[in-house]
Amino acid sequence: MPDEVTNASDLGVGASIALYIGNNTVRAGMDGTETLTGVDDLTITASGDHDDETRAEAGAAGTNTTIGGAIAIAVVDNLAEVDLGNAGSTLTVGGSLTGEASNAGTSETVADATVSGGMTAIGAAVALAFVDNRSTANVRRQLSVAGAASMTARNAGGSSVEAKSSVAGTEEEMGDPDAMGGGADGQQDEAISFADSRGGAMDTGVASEADADSRAAVPAASASRRRWR
Repeated sequence: MPDEVTNASDLGVGASIALYIGNNTVRAGMDGTETLTGVDDLTITASGDHDDETRAEAGAAGTNTTIGGAIAIAVVDNLAEVDLGNAGSTLTVGGSLTGEASNAGTSETVADATVSGGMTAIGAAVALAFVDNRSTANVRRQLSVAGAASMTARNAGGSSVEAKSSVAGTEEEMGDPDAMGGGADGQQDEAISFADSRGGAMDTGVASEADADSRAAVPAASASRRRWR
């Protein structure tokens, strides 16, 4: 564990939360038991095309400890509906009857957390998407149609979910030269001593820790959930 944070620059914290709730409905038709008079050809169409993007991005940096997190949540309901009304009366059409409901929906949800810290870096990204794309064509009453009759529902939906986190920590001296090999300088001195014992002293030309950048990988945590309808 890193030493206690002594000033504000030691600690870096970044967080981002994005929430999208979309309810898109396209409807064409009749309510109740309405009737039509003197109708030859009847065409009823409902069409919807929806795109949405939910994105949460977080970045943080600190010299000692860095914590960053991003959460993106999308709740989407897209509906296209054609309805000829309720039972109780007869819908009379002198020619043809055509009803068509068409829905297309595309959703993208992204959570991105990028952090870097001196000794400890923690990053987490969570993306959740609950997406429902629907189309319906309803016939709940008696029909009297002289020509051709068709009721069609078409639906196309896509959803993508991405959660990604990137973290980097810099290995530094821990204060105790005997701990963890004495840090980067301690490990360097050990290597030089070993080389001297094998082949005599030599100019290594290796920079000291003051101007050498040693980086250690830190595990990243991420989670994602995908739901297709």
